[in-house]
Amino acid sequence: MGLFKSIILKFKTKKVIKTKRPGDLLSYKDFALNDITELTVIGPVCKKDIDRLVRIAKDNGALRVLNIGGASEILEINNNQFHGCDCLEKVILPNGLLRIGESAFESCRCLNEIVVPDSLQTISKSAFFACYSLIEFKITKNVKFIGNWALACKNLESIRVDENNKMFKSIDNILFSNDGTTLLKYPSHKPESSYSVPNGVKVIANAAFQDCTELQDIVFPDSLEEIGDNAFLNTQIKRLNVPHGVKKIGKLAFSHNTLLTTVNLPGSIIRLGERAFTECHKLTDVNIENGITGIEDNVFANCHSLKSVDLPQSAYKVIE
Repeated sequence: MGLFKSIILKFKTKKVIKTKRPGDLLSYKDFALNDITELTVIGPVCKKDIDRLVRIAKDNGALRVLNIGGASEILEINNNQFHGCDCLEKVILPNGLLRIGESAFESCRCLNEIVVPDSLQTISKSAFFACYSLIEFKITKNVKFIGNWALACKNLESIRVDENNKMFKSIDNILFSNDGTTLLKYPSHKPESSYSVPNGVKVIANAAFQDCTELQDIVFPDSLEEIGDNAFLNTQIKRLNVPHGVKKIGKLAFSHNTLLTTVNLPGSIIRLGERAFTECHKLTDVNIENGITGIEDNVFANCHSLKSVDLPQSAYKVIE
């Protein structure tokens, strides 16, 4: 009997479902889909069908591969739709898909491969946030928008972009705007300990280097004008030289850099964001050139090794 049962379970590990109309998946009883490890769906489906697939993934705990590449009539994966599907390791998304919603695959901790179609245009905020097993991501040719923290995956090593994409490009597996003026995302687990931002980059985007814990040395180009919110939060940079020409440093931009000891800031800055250097416990030396005009709240809060900061007379707003 035990052998017979194991044969039945083995037989049930893979299943292909061909739908005739949206909603067909709702007619399947739970017991008919238990113990499946690889499920392929072909044909028209609707949001409720996708929700049913998510429930299968969460309830049976066995589903590892979900292939809906042949499913039709799905234009978007809704916000939070696959959030927390820990068992999924590979997902193939349908041709015709236009949008992946906010936090759609957030905390899918075992997801190590995601296949997106050429039709995709939008990857929303936090779409793949905390997908800890995702090592590589490919952006297809029609993607036009990528939200903040969409690829905030702590083990991500490589971001590739289709060469025909008109909005983005990849240089050394790092994501840039197509014109090269904005550095959008440096993979969190890229192994190099030092990096020189290419000349021509004007903006380092929000959270671009967040959680890049391998990074200890960063060199900025003279072209740089803006460093976004959370841009270097929780990295391991030891010394920071911000070039003249930078006008804005966002909130929390360099916070929680536990190895940072020295910061040199230019007089060109018109906004030094709230809590920009908070929780930098080894910071001892801060040099600020005259000319800086805006320093926001709690910039150096909880920097316990920092005894004092000499502020230039040009700084018109200082609130600690």
